[in-house]
Amino acid sequence: HIESHDVLILISAGADFLRAVVGIGLFFLYYDLKTSDSGGDQVVCQTFAWLHYFQFTFSAWTMALIAFSRYDLIARPFSRILTKKRTIAIVVAI
Repeated sequence: HIESHDVLILISAGADFLRAVVGIGLFFLYYDLKTSDSGGDQVVCQTFAWLHYFQFTFSAWTMALIAFSRYDLIARPFSRILTKKRTIAIVVAI
């Protein structure tokens, strides 16, 4: 039986993994564009910055939801506020 905090931990791990893979790829792309004279480094730099801040914010909200989910599990073991469906809906809304 998968709980809401399990879903959040999986989402957090997936987001961090994607950040590592995409971040490293964009860094090398930015470095290649910076060392060549193509002049396209502005778009890659802005994309890299946006992804960095989005992932940081997404991870912080996900950690807050994990903390709330665990509180909800302890405080209301029989009538939970944060169900699996609600958790997924909140993550999509973030």
